[in-house]
Amino acid sequence: MNTLIKFFKYLPLFAVLLWISACEENNENSKSSDTDTIVNEENVTQEENLITYLIPSPKDMFAFIRDGKLQFSDAVLNKKENADKYIDTKSLEIGFGIYSADLAYTAAFNQTGTASEYLKIVEDLSDKIGLGSVFTESLIERFKNIENKDSLLKVTNDTYYDIVKNLEENDRSSSLALISVGGWI
Repeated sequence: MNTLIKFFKYLPLFAVLLWISACEENNENSKSSDTDTIVNEENVTQEENLITYLIPSPKDMFAFIRDGKLQFSDAVLNKKENADKYIDTKSLEIGFGIYSADLAYTAAFNQTGTASEYLKIVEDLSDKIGLGSVFTESLIERFKNIENKDSLLKVTNDTYYDIVKNLEENDRSSSLALISVGGWI
């Protein structure tokens, strides 16, 4: 239990450091010609994609929980009543990441009652940040009717990649970054 708390305590710091180090500019390249600038923009796009895939997927989280033989503790969850405290776009996106991670965490431990409460919060937040189209009625029904961990893993992974794809296709990399940071909190 202490290991899990220590892990989550230092995880945001690691995520921020990783993000900062991945975003450093090389001043030598900034003095190049226009052609080099285009190449640099391509490199930035490749780096953004790399950063996206450094974010732990639900599959990674399930493996971490399974391999660590961790015990469920609701003490690490963000309180459900805090969902109303996220009011501006940035805080809503961070909150979406937080509650999405909490949903994956509760689902990984088969806490179906708690997971369905967090699913409702995630669904509400997704509407507020423009991701409501990802949370279709059929997806919500799939979540509610899952009893098998393998099926749960597939649904959460599919949803994770649908969200990433939606944000990338709509040029919302800053939203993706905030949601990802929220997932680490």
